[in-house]
Amino acid sequence: STYYVTQTLNGCESAPRAALTVTITPTPAAPTVSATPVAYCQGATNATPLTATASAGNSLLWYTAAVGGTGTATLTPNTTATTTYYVSQITSGGCEGPRTPLTVTITPAPAAPAVTNPAAYCENETAAPLTATATGSNTLLWYTTATGGTGTATAPTPSTGTPGVFNYYVSQITSGGCESPRAQITVTVNARPAPPTITDLTYCENATTAPLTAGGIAPGATVLWYTAAAGGTGTSTAPTPSNTASSTYYVTQTLNGCESTPRTALNITITPTPAAPTVSSTPVEYCEGATNATPLTATASAGNTLLWYTGPAGGTGTTTITPNTTATATYYVSQITASGCEGPRAQITVTVKPRPAPPTTTDLTYCEGATTAPLTAGGIAPGATLLWYSTFTGGTGTSTAPTPSNTASSTYYVTQTLNGCES
Repeated sequence: STYYVTQTLNGCESAPRAALTVTITPTPAAPTVSATPVAYCQGATNATPLTATASAGNSLLWYTAAVGGTGTATLTPNTTATTTYYVSQITSGGCEGPRTPLTVTITPAPAAPAVTNPAAYCENETAAPLTATATGSNTLLWYTTATGGTGTATAPTPSTGTPGVFNYYVSQITSGGCESPRAQITVTVNARPAPPTITDLTYCENATTAPLTAGGIAPGATVLWYTAAAGGTGTSTAPTPSNTASSTYYVTQTLNGCESTPRTALNITITPTPAAPTVSSTPVEYCEGATNATPLTATASAGNTLLWYTGPAGGTGTTTITPNTTATATYYVSQITASGCEGPRAQITVTVKPRPAPPTTTDLTYCEGATTAPLTAGGIAPGATLLWYSTFTGGTGTSTAPTPSNTASSTYYVTQTLNGCES
């Protein structure tokens, strides 16, 4: 509508009248809000400002009460409790319409899921996927960090390639998208100890063997022995190897429940005992007091050496032995390999035959030029033969009795030989 106005001074009214037009702007309707209630998860940090739709040219004002208060152009809801907010629209001329309520529903976040820390793994052991228990129809989200990152619905399988302590995290999320705090799962990966150190062994066949040993054992570690490079069940009792055949054993050490790998092989080599050597004919015969006795002989296998003894067992062997020619005796010989394995002893009997007594003689006297006769000797043992010499020692005897010269005095010497032994 239009109104008019004048002013009067000293009885005189102004003219013409001034016109004043009053324009009535319609109050805008309540704005259109998004669906209500709006759902948020309790404590959500990603809450966004509430939205509503104003008519063209109008702007929004947000309130926390149905009446009164001061409106704001934007409003981000509090995610700690369910609350009703209000929104109006205001024209550019400042005409504000009624307020529309918008309820923000706060859904409580679920508790962290129940978890169990797995038993410690050994380095490079095959691990199983981690597990946790969600509540009801909630689902799990797995993380590698305590905060941030993007969760995955697939439970991770811990890596065991490096020793150490590793943390994984898991939350549960409702069908409405509300995620719980993250629960921590700690995975411990223990280092495997180094394999034990060993020294391969060589035994002579049938020698006494001792329980096996290994070195490089860590303090507190236990040793396990196996008969195969893989599989089977180890024993903590060190085996005593066979002394009849070569064999291989395997050993590990276990520390903090982790067994070393691979198994260390310990090779046992059994060297066959050589046979008794081949000896020269036995008995070996010598004449009593012979000065030409030579070392006894036997034949060893290729690469072996001989050891000579004066008894069938015990004693210390020598590489050569010359028999005593004063009495009959038995000697023994074995052969020993380059690795020190000695075989049984072979026996050689040395028979010392007595020498016959010297023949008896009678010195002779001839007249110069007289006829002389072949010499004779007495005290000859049955079966003995005589040897005549022209010198006391040395020379070569003859079995033909000499006929002495009848022109000059002379001396002859005679022995008797029985069973090959000369008096």
